[in-house]
Amino acid sequence: MFLLLNILQIIAAVVLISLVAIQTTKREAGISGTIGGKVTTPFKLKPGYEEWLDKLTMWAAITFFVLSIIVGTIYMRMK
Repeated sequence: MFLLLNILQIIAAVVLISLVAIQTTKREAGISGTIGGKVTTPFKLKPGYEEWLDKLTMWAAITFFVLSIIVGTIYMRMK
């Protein structure tokens, strides 16, 4: 059980990091803007894509947070 929760927590962390990395801010164009400076692109995303990505990121963060609390609680009880 504890191992399964740890694996799920790692997966949730990787998903959360990936989602945050691909999001664009108002000044930057995704991860390339974060690492290499400002990049402009003529391509537009589908309407509603950024909102969908925001909601997905929010749920990934909530999942990671809840899993972290559960794993921490179980770990403290095992000691």
